[in-house]
Amino acid sequence: MESISCIPKLPSYYLRQSSCRGLICSLFRFLLIFLFNPFIFELGYFLMISFLGYLALMVTKPGTRTSFRPKEFDLFFTSVSSATVSSMSTVEMEVFSNTQLIIMTILMLLGGEIFTSMLGLHIAKSKIAKFHDNKVDVELNSSNNNFSDRIELGVVTLSQSESEQKPNIHNGLKTFEKNSSTIKYKSIKCLAYVVLGYLLVVHIGGSTLISLYIILVPSARRVLKSKGIEIQTFAVFTTVSTFANCGFVPTNENMIVFKNNSGLLLLLIPLLLIGNTLYPVILRFTIWCLEKITRRMEFSYMLKHYNELGYSHMLSGLHSVLLLVTVLGFIAVQLILFCAMEWKSEAMDGLSGYQKFVASLFQTVNSRHAGEMVVDLSIISPAILVLFVLMMYLPPYTTFDPAIGGCQEERQKMKEDPLNFNVLNVVTEVVSAYGNVGFSTGYSCKRRLNSEGDCKDAWVTNPRTSRPNDFDLFFTSVSAATVSSMSTVEMEVFSNAQLLIMTILMFVTSEVFISMLELQVTRSKISKFHEQSSHQLEMGLDVTGDALDNALELASTDISIKYYSITCLGYIVLGYLLVVHICGSILVYLYVTIVPSARQVLIHKGIGLQTFAVFTTVSSFSNCGFIPTKENMIVFRNNSGLLLVLIPQILLGNTLYPACLRFLIWVLEKSTRRSEFGYLLKNYKDLGFGHLLSGLDSCLLVLTAFCFTAVQVVLFCVMERKSEAMDGLNGYQKFVASVFQSVNSRHAGESIVDISLLTSAILGLLVVMMYLPAYTRCMPISNEGKKMKNDPLNFNVFNIIIEVISAYGNVGMTTGYSCKRQLKSESASCKDAWYGFVGRWSMEGQFILILVMFFGRLKKYGPKRGKAWKVS
Repeated sequence: MESISCIPKLPSYYLRQSSCRGLICSLFRFLLIFLFNPFIFELGYFLMISFLGYLALMVTKPGTRTSFRPKEFDLFFTSVSSATVSSMSTVEMEVFSNTQLIIMTILMLLGGEIFTSMLGLHIAKSKIAKFHDNKVDVELNSSNNNFSDRIELGVVTLSQSESEQKPNIHNGLKTFEKNSSTIKYKSIKCLAYVVLGYLLVVHIGGSTLISLYIILVPSARRVLKSKGIEIQTFAVFTTVSTFANCGFVPTNENMIVFKNNSGLLLLLIPLLLIGNTLYPVILRFTIWCLEKITRRMEFSYMLKHYNELGYSHMLSGLHSVLLLVTVLGFIAVQLILFCAMEWKSEAMDGLSGYQKFVASLFQTVNSRHAGEMVVDLSIISPAILVLFVLMMYLPPYTTFDPAIGGCQEERQKMKEDPLNFNVLNVVTEVVSAYGNVGFSTGYSCKRRLNSEGDCKDAWVTNPRTSRPNDFDLFFTSVSAATVSSMSTVEMEVFSNAQLLIMTILMFVTSEVFISMLELQVTRSKISKFHEQSSHQLEMGLDVTGDALDNALELASTDISIKYYSITCLGYIVLGYLLVVHICGSILVYLYVTIVPSARQVLIHKGIGLQTFAVFTTVSSFSNCGFIPTKENMIVFRNNSGLLLVLIPQILLGNTLYPACLRFLIWVLEKSTRRSEFGYLLKNYKDLGFGHLLSGLDSCLLVLTAFCFTAVQVVLFCVMERKSEAMDGLNGYQKFVASVFQSVNSRHAGESIVDISLLTSAILGLLVVMMYLPAYTRCMPISNEGKKMKNDPLNFNVFNIIIEVISAYGNVGMTTGYSCKRQLKSESASCKDAWYGFVGRWSMEGQFILILVMFFGRLKKYGPKRGKAWKVS
């Protein structure tokens, strides 16, 4: 509700009721704000339709094609999955009757992004209409009662002579029609009709085409006949599901049973795109065509003032073009990789070359974000699965912005030198900088298409000169201060004094050092607050003697123990810093002194042993990644002992810092029995110190960090063990190098191998690891934990991550469950089924996935609004 800017002075009889009326108005306004908060409103909407869908599925009869009857929780899970367009399934689809399929169709339609956006337009339209009706009412009544000589209608103000005349409602409304807000109102109204027409045309046209295809193609018709699925039900259900990017298909096998029907797949691909990633592009193009045909000002207003409509799917012309290019680019990259790695795989058996190409195209389009499957995901390569996970996680309107007017040189280089300046290398560099990691694929003269004699290989991305210029020094200073280790010049150009300055920068900006400064600031604030509170208490209480002393003591007890606890914590962090840096520097120094090969490298490069030891320790602990040598740690790849010394420092300064800090406090509490340490362990939330976690969270953090490292080590060893990056190393050295490289992906950035030689799958995995926050931890469910122990080939971390990300992205892709992968054969009781992997989870795990689906469906209300990323 908007307040009126000029309200006249009211008579006294109005003022007698103002207090009560004001209280009621304030309460009413609060309820309106709370209930019509967009997030609360949309959450309530999805909860409501999910619950209504569950009730409808429960009261209708299940299908008669199988003897299995879904449980009530399965029906609720299916209802939520349909309403959030996630297509996660705990039962096979063919257990549902024709009526239940229709209910699911309605849920998918109501929960689709385009339908909910249309509802948002109608709500916005009604708010604008109500606001202007109220404003006109108040202003006309004000004029009739001689409260004011002015009538304000939008931006129109009547003159003195006009104000003396009796206001005419028709004239007032005519003036109202001409203001800019009315144009906005009409534009939103037109836009809502355009979206409604878009929905109707696509659904009617799509259903008709699919029905005709099923009727005309005998193989497709026989599939539905054998399964007892009506053609009309299949056509409408599949159209709605595909356009909403849900991913449900009425058959148990999803679209695998139609993998030979390339024509049907080609009909569905446009529905997938225009209902999700390309919706803003098609919408803007439709409005542009309507504007050219009708010449109506509403369409012109939409095109020029798209930002003022508050409709997030309406983008600028340039943004729409960039979105189109990005979507097609992502599809092309996935298609090439999928064909290259899966063309002759088991997943493509029995298909001709044309059918393989169409199936590959269909599968890659579905990774963002529909989830319909034409191949069994459990038998495709891990590299493609990692690629799909990355695609599922990306928001639908992610665009690559070429930064027109800013990066002309980089765009020219992408054209002239595509093997060095390719998209994957650029993304790796950007994500590495964002994660403050420092990984780089480097630059190689061998990869240039046009060979030039003046090109020289260097250990930085784009070397300019052996002597750093002013901008290089500024870039290096920022990189050291942000512990990012991005470099524009080789590290060996810096003098010993400059390396010392960089060491200081890395030390004072490390996460642990900054957290210690935060504790000092917090302590001083508490001390100041304590003094002010005591003074106010002494001045405000009308008591003396013992009563005043008791009140002061009572008021200061909690503050005092918190103050002393934070003081103790500050000393602990300081001691933690000093011990790790001193011990780390000594160990590194002893190693390079004792081991001839390491010592000879430093002597040859003219780097002091003490300088190297201190610099490398500070850089590793702060997770910066700088090393005084130009090759980073590659020159020490044979020195496994040095790598093993650095690995704990990397973990202690980043991912395992909270766990080690809590363990240290626990040891001190057991040793000294001081109350401050007990307070720190029990009241960690009251301290406002984000690095001190609960005991459970600390354990989960340790388990997650080690699991992530283990997964990376396994994949790295499998895919890179015999690669060029590992040449010249024995088995033990390869293992240590793999562990060191995996630990560095979160988030140090020291390199033991040439990143540019790694496979694209490992690079994609490193990009995902760099993007994850340092304290990411997985919350296991007890039943799933037992299954991970007893059935590790099905219940492994990778499959669980795919299922969770698929639910968060509302995609629905799943690796499924296979009885063949069980270590303990249970052939008597185990039966392969065509529902998702989540179908084998416990009820608690499925409930958590329900919350993930809701959270994913409402991700647009997150910090980044979950809609579009721009990568410049």
